Amino acid sequence: MKAFFGQLVDGGRDVKWALKVEGLSSDFPSAPFGRQLEGFEVIKQFKATAKSEWISAKVRDGKRGTTEVKRWVKEVKPKEFCAKWLEGEANDDSIQIFYKQ
Repeated sequence: MKAFFGQLVDGGRDVKWALKVEGLSSDFPSAPFGRQLEGFEVIKQFKATAKSEWISAKVRDGKRGTTEVKRWVKEVKPKEFCAKWLEGEANDDSIQIFYKQ
């Protein structure tokens, strides 16, 4: 799967995602919620075996969480990764990202 950075509906809320996980279909981000359920299981299994790290998502120079996640991916160069967050939440100043090298 090609890396995806964007918004998906998750449990009725629009949530930001950063994804590149083996086993996810390439249409996962654009598929209807019902068809995404299989992909959510793949993500759950991935997270169970992956390392995780917290990265800062504080607004810096007007940039938001997506920018910080992309910066982290560029620096660390993980083979696979997964993160999700609600951008703009008052208490969301860090994002947990799961990854494999």
